[in-house]
Amino acid sequence: MHLTQFKQQQSGEIRMVWDDGHTGPVSLRRLRDACPCAGCMGETVLLRTFTPPPRDTSAPGRYELKGAVPVGNYALQFRWADPAALDPLRCFHTGHSHNPRSNPQV
Repeated sequence: MHLTQFKQQQSGEIRMVWDDGHTGPVSLRRLRDACPCAGCMGETVLLRTFTPPPRDTSAPGRYELKGAVPVGNYALQFRWADPAALDPLRCFHTGHSHNPRSNPQV
């Protein structure tokens, strides 16, 4: 399956459309809080564990999406408005392949 449309709705949700016709809305809050990066979820490398500090869900701009770009064949990189999201390597796996012939827009 390939992502064919990615659009932010006025309701504050993201509407994703897949080439098989499946449409999946997701809230910005759910999308941001599901960030799988090590800075948000923590990680263990070579027997050393990093535990991130608690999330500041009240930070201004935390749930304001500024943009999204495809990364490789399977992920989208989201650009959020809050300063804590300035790490350019934070990505969110879409669970589907991205269609390079389409250009999903936020």
